[in-house]
Amino acid sequence: GKDPDKSFHFSVGAVVSYRIGSRVKQKYSVDDQNRKDINRGHYHISPFLVDASVRMGVGSFTAFANYALTPLFENNKGPEYYPFSAGISLNF
Repeated sequence: GKDPDKSFHFSVGAVVSYRIGSRVKQKYSVDDQNRKDINRGHYHISPFLVDASVRMGVGSFTAFANYALTPLFENNKGPEYYPFSAGISLNF
């Protein structure tokens, strides 16, 4: 519509991503001293991920959902896990 505050929008598509690096950060206390360890590694995560994406909303309010079409981990290197995310966004 011509009025951006009342216009309806809907989109469907794919999101392709490439993993540049992975890290695990641990924060803990030992003998009343705070410590933070950061370990970088591969962790058998697939380098390329493809997600199906749906977005729908009115005006500045948008609801979205993403579902992975490729598994998070490499074959036979971890559980067969397909991430899913959903939420809302406000665009002002």
